Amino acid sequence: AVKIEAARTLCSLAVDNNTSIAIASAGAVKPLVELLGVEDVEGMRQAACALCKLAELNDEIQRLIANPEVVESLVRVLSRGDIEGKGQAAKALHILAVNNETIQIIVSAGAVEPLVHLLSTGDNTGKRHAARTIGILTENNDSNIRIEIARAGALEPLVQLLCSEELEVNGLAATAIHSLEVTHENLIAIAHVNTVEALVQILESGEMQRRGISARALCILAMNNDNREAITLAGAVNPLVQLLTIGDMESKTEAARALGILAQSDGNEIAIMNA
Repeated sequence: AVKIEAARTLCSLAVDNNTSIAIASAGAVKPLVELLGVEDVEGMRQAACALCKLAELNDEIQRLIANPEVVESLVRVLSRGDIEGKGQAAKALHILAVNNETIQIIVSAGAVEPLVHLLSTGDNTGKRHAARTIGILTENNDSNIRIEIARAGALEPLVQLLCSEELEVNGLAATAIHSLEVTHENLIAIAHVNTVEALVQILESGEMQRRGISARALCILAMNNDNREAITLAGAVNPLVQLLTIGDMESKTEAARALGILAQSDGNEIAIMNA
């Protein structure tokens, strides 16, 4: 209880660079990392909060924390903490993911699956931090990381976040979707038809950038045969064809790709020609 209260106090005190340096110089980092490993979810949460603030405010502390031991402990919180603690751990991983080396450490520590899980099960803050972290991981040059994220099932919860009313979450989800490395082998049928319908609604009336990302998401989903019928039945063909005329270059490209994939199914080619 004393350690948890100390971590809570440190989290409150870490409000600027000078204070963060003073806290780290006093030797706070090691006991905070140890607290991440306890079975008490409040202890995990307070330790993750304090480390997150320290790393966010000072680059040197960030480099000190960005090592396998700390990252593995944060991933443990991401898997076993409470909702708020998981969000803090996801935020900390986002702060630490500043270069390829740290990103590899994060992925090797097993962060992908619990991050993807948080996209669906977290509160709004946790989902936002998870989407931001996954977005950074997908921007890495290593295609294997993007494939691993796709295989972990990230596409569907990201699509659902794309349909969220929060613009910041939309943008974070769009960034991740845009970079996902999806193949026929790792794409499964999307479970919720209403997700496809929401994407079609964005195609019909959303802002142009969101329309392009929606077309990108539909393009990815259409790679699975079982999804093509759902996409066609949801009325995607007409707004995709319209986007070929009114969209910007990127939106037109995504719409053309989506229509090309949809045309591979029987009957869709005629529907596209008649649109």
